[in-house]
Amino acid sequence: LSVLDIAARTETGKLLNIEVQVKNHYDMIPRTLYYWSRIYSDQLQEGVSYLKLKKTITINIVNFKLLENEELHNIFQLKNIESNQQLTDLLEIHFLELSKIDRVQQKESNAIVKWAKFIAGLPQEEWLGFSENNPGLKQAFASLRYFYQDKTARYLYEAQLKGIRDNLSAISSHKERGRAEGLAEGRVEGRVEGRVEGLAEGLVEGQKKGVKLMAKKLLQTKEYTMEELERLTGLTKSELKELE
Repeated sequence: LSVLDIAARTETGKLLNIEVQVKNHYDMIPRTLYYWSRIYSDQLQEGVSYLKLKKTITINIVNFKLLENEELHNIFQLKNIESNQQLTDLLEIHFLELSKIDRVQQKESNAIVKWAKFIAGLPQEEWLGFSENNPGLKQAFASLRYFYQDKTARYLYEAQLKGIRDNLSAISSHKERGRAEGLAEGRVEGRVEGRVEGLAEGLVEGQKKGVKLMAKKLLQTKEYTMEELERLTGLTKSELKELE
């Protein structure tokens, strides 16, 4: 895998674009600015005030040296180059360079260092102590442990992803073929919309089943309290008890 993109929105409305890049194509910085601007500007629908625009954050996780410094984590914002006064916090760009982990001087208690080591491939025997006092890492390790231990689950997960890609490809193909044949736009959009809605419902249902399957496996390990499992999975205590 050379690139992975994730688009997300925080509970406060901030927009996130997270990209994982393994290979250096020497265009990371201009491409980052381009995609940041797309996400930021796409918020502005017709008739919406500029004041409604939300902070947009791009996080680039790269497996090569990009910037000419020894910092593992670099954050860029819009500031006055003389006084360092911030113009706005609406733009924020992060670079996390995994290739610098071995040279970083920060303490291992630093959350960024811990996440960088996790992403880079921390050995399983170090997981337990490493995730102490860090609920996010604990949840990530729990998810990985589940997939490592259950080959069937990994197969189903990969099959589900393939099914999603195939369905999306079919939707795109039908839409393009319909246009090429000169079908009415309303009919084409109606068919596509129906497929998309059906796919969305299937994804939600599949995700629910996946979470419950993971929760059941974690319950069997007896390594987590009911409260921890509630936080890790998002399931209620009664839902977890049904899985015991």
